[in-house]
Amino acid sequence: MNSELMVALRQLEREREVTQEEIQSIIEDALTKAFQAESEGLQSVSVECDMESGAVGIYQVLEAVEHVENPSLEIPLEEAKKLDPDIEPGDLVQRPIPLETFRRIGIQSVKRHITERVREMERNLYLDRYERKVGEIVTGTVSRITNNGVVITLEKIDGLMPNTERIPGEKYMLGKRIKISLLEVNYETRDPQIVLSRSHPDFVRQLFHIEVPEIAQNVVQIKQIVREAGYRTKMAVISTQDKVDPVGACVGYKGSRVKNIVNELNGEKIDIIHWDENPAQFIAHALSPAQVVSVEIFDDNSAEVIVPDNQLSLAIGKQGQNARLANKLTGWRIDILSETEKERLMSELRVEQLKAGPIEGLGLSTRPENLLKEHGIETVADMVEKSAEEILEIPGFGGKSFEELVRKLDARNLSLRGGQSAEGVQEETRMQETPLQFESRIVAPEPDADQDEPSGEESETQDADIPDESAAGDTAEPEPDDAGDEGDEEDAPQATADESDEEE
Repeated sequence: MNSELMVALRQLEREREVTQEEIQSIIEDALTKAFQAESEGLQSVSVECDMESGAVGIYQVLEAVEHVENPSLEIPLEEAKKLDPDIEPGDLVQRPIPLETFRRIGIQSVKRHITERVREMERNLYLDRYERKVGEIVTGTVSRITNNGVVITLEKIDGLMPNTERIPGEKYMLGKRIKISLLEVNYETRDPQIVLSRSHPDFVRQLFHIEVPEIAQNVVQIKQIVREAGYRTKMAVISTQDKVDPVGACVGYKGSRVKNIVNELNGEKIDIIHWDENPAQFIAHALSPAQVVSVEIFDDNSAEVIVPDNQLSLAIGKQGQNARLANKLTGWRIDILSETEKERLMSELRVEQLKAGPIEGLGLSTRPENLLKEHGIETVADMVEKSAEEILEIPGFGGKSFEELVRKLDARNLSLRGGQSAEGVQEETRMQETPLQFESRIVAPEPDADQDEPSGEESETQDADIPDESAAGDTAEPEPDDAGDEGDEEDAPQATADESDEEE
């Protein structure tokens, strides 16, 4: 090789970081393929290249035979002995090929092959270098935008940020330098490819590694991080030193550290919470910024969280985003209820438990309870399946007992079939007891000298059957007994006269 070619090879070695052995291999391989192409693959060629002196030797490999049948692969034994006196039939011998026989098209082929191999080796060199940086943040320049994603140039090699790894709604300008996370180097495609991302949670993790010295020094550790790119990130942190507040270290003075990261993410919200070994406490932290009243843990890896009524929408988040991220962050299936909803569910549960229990759970008096049992009503569920008419048809079950029953049911948020209320029972009982008021015994007191006598008009307008309380003075009237409970009581005699008749 001439001196100019040697200088070019030395420059190539320095600029492309290709070793001398690799360049030698490239040249030998290029010349071999070019000569084989000249003979349409019929020749066996060997190339030797000395990088120190620049000497290049090209040899045709032939087999020594007595009778030549294929001149491209065989050589007469006599001619072979001129090249090597010790040659024997069947041995291989190398015959030099003058470079002058190499046509111009072959030279172009060698040049093209060397260029392709150098580029391939350079690309592999950069791929190996970036493969060691997987998970780190790199800086690149937006070179073009395609249907498959954004192509970003990284130090003489291009990487692709697929559309799935872009932040939703983020705009990219050609020539703009941006930070991206190196997700992986994919060798499964026809051409190995560097895959980049700005939506992966590790992108936010690495931004905090750069921005927060305590994280870089391992004083503060990021235990878990989940993200819905462009909307919200939740990150659980812990401190290895008691005197260092992990959340405060990540937030920075007046929020300066986290603000820089939020600006890089175009306003994405970031929740930084304390990591806790206690699942209940960790779940309560994970639902930040909502306040939590209580957390109950279950064996099936689920948890029930109670929040104030005015915090329910905040705990769930827009389209369930806050609750969904809390589920991913903690690894627990979280059910969120307001205090009012929890109380309603507990009330329904108590009602169902009461229905399944015996009738003694209502706390009725002994007599009505026994009457109900005698007629096959053993449980509260049996009771609420009955209507008011069916209960009142039970012999001996009177108005007082019925009113007590409905009162007990109302106290437990229960009712008979048809929804009979306590007010309705009282009205019904009052209507049933009204005839008994006409049959009550009336005891008229002796006339009192100090008592004002009723006027004539009042006497004339008073009902002969219903005595007027104001005219009767202190009237002793017994309480009406339960119609059903006092069935054996004799009818009381009706009053025959009132005070006005006596005066006449």
